[in-house]
Amino acid sequence: MLKIDFEGFHEGLNKDSEFAHSARYWDARIRLGMGDEAVLLRVRDGVLDEVRPYQIEDSCSLDISAPTSDWEKFLLPVPPPMYHSLYAVTFHHDFKVTGDLTDGWAYMQALIRLFEVMRQHTEIS
Repeated sequence: MLKIDFEGFHEGLNKDSEFAHSARYWDARIRLGMGDEAVLLRVRDGVLDEVRPYQIEDSCSLDISAPTSDWEKFLLPVPPPMYHSLYAVTFHHDFKVTGDLTDGWAYMQALIRLFEVMRQHTEIS
């Protein structure tokens, strides 16, 4: 079972100097679809401004969705082979990345760091 401490993640990401550097100037609304659940992450000028449940009327610039079972492997402290990066899971597993891909790939290092910090705030049982 996947349990993410989104409050701790929010605080931890905004204290992370690597994320701050790689996300500078970034504005995005990211939907994380985790099975039947979805979360909205709003980044404004490189700061994670908001984390909350995604609502159907919300818009997003980037949508990253996968079955819960894939998220559980991806968010392990040491993920198994081909679950170690967003790039790998989009090509080898059921992760789908849609939306403004030009912006998403331009800030790939920020996304990589975002998920590294998220791993630190995730419990999988």
